[in-house]
Amino acid sequence: MEADCPMDGLGCEDMILFDASCIDVGMSYLTTNWGVKNSCALVSWFSGYTAYAENDYKRCVCDSYDNGNPDCLTADSASNMEES
Repeated sequence: MEADCPMDGLGCEDMILFDASCIDVGMSYLTTNWGVKNSCALVSWFSGYTAYAENDYKRCVCDSYDNGNPDCLTADSASNMEES
């Protein structure tokens, strides 16, 4: 059984470039939120923390506000959690 779907416009010849309003180049990174204590904010520039990586928000907060706390999540402890 086949679906009767039009195939017009599905080739590469009609593709266009992403622009700055696309999510792929938008607010994908995290950095210290200077307006709200103990939080990080989404930004459009590379920061070392991404909104798409598990535990990066926690690492951003810990590194920004509680650096050195042994209970805080770090890059090393996050990679250990992923391995277990």
